[in-house]
Amino acid sequence: MLKKATLISLLWIVFTVYITLSGCCGCGSVESERYCISINNTTLTAYNNADSLPVAVGNTDVAGKALLLRLKIQQNTVLCLRKHSFSLINNAYATSCRYDDTYVELDSVVQVVITANKEYDATHQAGSVLNDYFHQESSKDHDNDVVIKEYYALQSPEKAGVFTFTIQLLLADGNLIEAKSEPVNIIP
Repeated sequence: MLKKATLISLLWIVFTVYITLSGCCGCGSVESERYCISINNTTLTAYNNADSLPVAVGNTDVAGKALLLRLKIQQNTVLCLRKHSFSLINNAYATSCRYDDTYVELDSVVQVVITANKEYDATHQAGSVLNDYFHQESSKDHDNDVVIKEYYALQSPEKAGVFTFTIQLLLADGNLIEAKSEPVNIIP
């Protein structure tokens, strides 16, 4: 009788430990913490940022320092995201995992290059890297697998003219994503 009671107690302890651990083990697996999307479309649009809300430039003139380049990356090369978590322990609640759909971009982009099709100033000929003349704001949107990056002009070109801008993103896996803007008439 004592052996039977000990065996039942031991089985109850093993079962309790199994249920407890199955609720928290595996919740933080790599598969559930990270995902990658393929990029099938990128657009680069110029905006006039002179007013409180940016307005697409279209056929209008824009002052050089009011230029905003908005890069829109749509899904389907690889942009990886991971779950955003501040916790140092596993996210277990009772015997189930809490899933948070907030993702942040991994360091897939290793280099960003901004260029223009014509001379920007005496030291930046056509095709020169203009990264020092732009400030990147954080990604704006991850809804529906869309990432938006905004680049604000810090410097105007020396001469007025119609410019076409190109942004190249070099990913950690070696893939290159490129987007060109429509022609933009910039006045210094």
